[in-house]
Order: sequence, then C-alpha cells, then structure tokens
Amino acid sequence: MGSASTTKDFSTFCDLGLALASQVGLNTDHSVGKDLAKAGTRQVDGHKAVVVTMIDEDGNPVSYTIAAEGKPHLLSTETSPGLMTVRLGDFGTPVNATPPPDDRIARR
Repeated sequence: MGSASTTKDFSTFCDLGLALASQVGLNTDHSVGKDLAKAGTRQVDGHKAVVVTMIDEDGNPVSYTIAAEGKPHLLSTETSPGLMTVRLGDFGTPVNATPPPDDRIARR
C-alpha cells in the first residue's frame, strides 16, 4: 500500500484469515504461487498461530498470523518492523451496533 491508503484498502482484513489459510502458496487462480510463504508458528495473545509472509506492492515485508486451532481467522498482521501492527481479537463476541441517523450516512 502506498502512502495514500484509505479505509477501503484495509477492508479485506475482515476475511483475510480464511482466504490465506485456504490459499497459502497459491495465486488467486489457484496455480502455485511464490508470493505467500509459510514462515513457521508463534503464539499470539495465547493462541497458536501459523505465520505467513509476503512482500507487498511497495517491496515491504508483511507477516500474517492465522489461528492454527479452531476456525482459521486472522490474529495479527505486521508490516515492515515498526511500520504497522494490527491485532484482532474477541472472535465470537456479540457486537451491539446502532445504525447512525440518516443525516450521518454518506451515500453515492
């Protein structure tokens, strides 16, 4: 991602764990790929995780940790050391969301 990242750029993180877990080492057309590679395991907030690495479009290393037990979901992602770290949690916890009033919704 370049410096002009938007919220939309990060929207794919929601299902990333499932997508990566089923496609590690494969391109989007399911041919053998070279971009994603398994890089071992580690603990993330007390959960066993598989580490998957790649190089992003800007040439920066990126690592993803995906739950190794239960449903495969993204636990964390880290770009170039110190650039960005995202940790996810509270999976399965109900979310009580209240829609914003109509005058606060942007529509195209």
